[in-house]
Amino acid sequence: MDQTTLTQRYTKESVAFIKANKDKPFFLYLAHTMPHIPLFASPAFRGKSAGGPYGDTIEEVDWSVGEVLKALKDEGIDENTIVIFTSDNGPWSLSGGRGGSAHPLSGHKFGTLEGGQRVPCVMRWPDRIPAGKTCSEIASTIDILPTMAHITDSPLPEKKIDGKNILKLMTAEPGAKSPHDYFYYYRRGKLEATRSVKWKLRIVKGIPFLYNLEEDISEKQSKAAAFPEIVKRLQKAMSDFDAELKSNARPAGRIGPQLASNKNGKTQKLVAKLDWSNVKLGAVYTSDSAPHVIKKAFKISGEVDVPASAKQIIVAHGGSAVGYSLYLDDGELVFALATGKKHLEHLKVPIRTKRFTFSAGLDDKGHLFIQHGDKELVRSHTNGHWINKWPAEDLSVGFDYGNPVDPKSPKGKFKGKLLKLEVK
Repeated sequence: MDQTTLTQRYTKESVAFIKANKDKPFFLYLAHTMPHIPLFASPAFRGKSAGGPYGDTIEEVDWSVGEVLKALKDEGIDENTIVIFTSDNGPWSLSGGRGGSAHPLSGHKFGTLEGGQRVPCVMRWPDRIPAGKTCSEIASTIDILPTMAHITDSPLPEKKIDGKNILKLMTAEPGAKSPHDYFYYYRRGKLEATRSVKWKLRIVKGIPFLYNLEEDISEKQSKAAAFPEIVKRLQKAMSDFDAELKSNARPAGRIGPQLASNKNGKTQKLVAKLDWSNVKLGAVYTSDSAPHVIKKAFKISGEVDVPASAKQIIVAHGGSAVGYSLYLDDGELVFALATGKKHLEHLKVPIRTKRFTFSAGLDDKGHLFIQHGDKELVRSHTNGHWINKWPAEDLSVGFDYGNPVDPKSPKGKFKGKLLKLEVK
């Protein structure tokens, strides 16, 4: 692949898309590869800037924006088309003309100083956005989806998202403020800083650094010692948000064919929506459609009609790191719970009939429980363990498709009838 032509080709395809869709509403997401490394510019821009290879790629991206705006104007749709130009992070910290600068901000990409996460954003919508206005309120790319949904009168996802509607900021409505009370900065999955209006708290190796960004945009002078009450407030906000975020975490969404793969390389079509009234033996359901079990009590219940000596999985969600499974093992009903690669618990009861109802799960104290028919409920006597993160592997019925929750669980095909099953 000739990467020197990437920006040119992206631009050509974008202009063609605009022309093909000019007579109807459209959404164009143009995510340039440049200025990500390795850096490449076409011959028309190579060596033309004073900023080395990085500067060359920026100038070519600038040309690309001009071509997109020209296409909108040529088609007569530029007045009522929203154009948003921004970046996902600050510049690289690289030598030899391969990295950029966020001066006067400190820091670079991969960090939580302002230079790593505060980026330019230019919006154009002549029908609604007044020209020449500057907004210094906190906003983020996570706000684009809910804002566009509001503008187009489209429904938001059922599951919670963190973005907010920022239309009032975009249109420079008098007195408009950021809808975010706090903005959080993560680095490699760890919450490291938060900002509330002008105050930013950054914690590095346990040491708090407090900055007044209105006076010190370069984050050079910590005010932590002078304002301990602000440090305390921001620390609590960080702790609360991080706990809430992790408790509601879910697997990344999928695009394209919905396939599940196991450790042996086999694939199977996934069912995107889990409907307990129509659950199928042998089906694999996407993990994000499964019931929420993070730090929560949950109950598996149902009814089966199976051979007395059956060795087979009833339901499994997750894998050996995190997950649960319920299975039959030669006259026993077994509930297995994995809350870490080195922590797997079992609870089992004997089975005396071929057809029976069952229930198993975690109670509100985090103790395992299991019950067969109308027999006495059996409960574990451990201190209680919770599932602390969303199981990565999908939910399978009648077998454990991926990395088994319990390595000793049966591998055979389900024999008999699954009359009812539900996890809630």
